[in-house]
Amino acid sequence: MKNNLKLLPVMFYPYIYMICLAMYVYIYSNIDNSMEMQSNGMVIMFILAIVCNLYSLIVVVVNLIMAIKGKYNAIELVKTNMIIKLVHIPAYMIHFALGMLGLLASVWGIGFILWAVLIDLMTIGLTGMIGISASVCARKEGMLSKKMALLYAISSFIYCVDVVSAIVFFVTLRKGRVATEEVVK
Repeated sequence: MKNNLKLLPVMFYPYIYMICLAMYVYIYSNIDNSMEMQSNGMVIMFILAIVCNLYSLIVVVVNLIMAIKGKYNAIELVKTNMIIKLVHIPAYMIHFALGMLGLLASVWGIGFILWAVLIDLMTIGLTGMIGISASVCARKEGMLSKKMALLYAISSFIYCVDVVSAIVFFVTLRKGRVATEEVVK
């Protein structure tokens, strides 16, 4: 459970940008339209983006190091990875819609397209590293072969495939754990 709490920043990663952008638009349109306020808002957004990215990256790297050291339970980490990827589905849909809106806007929509692609790439990079952590743990615990661990790690970085593989590996590993526990009893 502790691991789930540590990875909350990654779980809410794509949504943090949406909330900050909505707050900026609200403040910009309702409070003050001065150039100073606009530039201060952009500076705050930029600093918040840097802090959010660095913190999420640090959390994921620490998670990977702890997984390599064998400090995590594979089933818990695979479950956490699956939950994070499922929580990200609406964000991916919103970013896809934003990208399509940018495509329809032609040249003026390039910013929307770049925004959607950039956030999605950073999100899948972070969750892919969690997938690597889960595959390392499962391999260390003898739940996956080297080939399957590598397949799971690679599939964690492919759009849409990452969600399906996270579900499949969670169900597979959980069934393997149940079968192992039944034999022991």
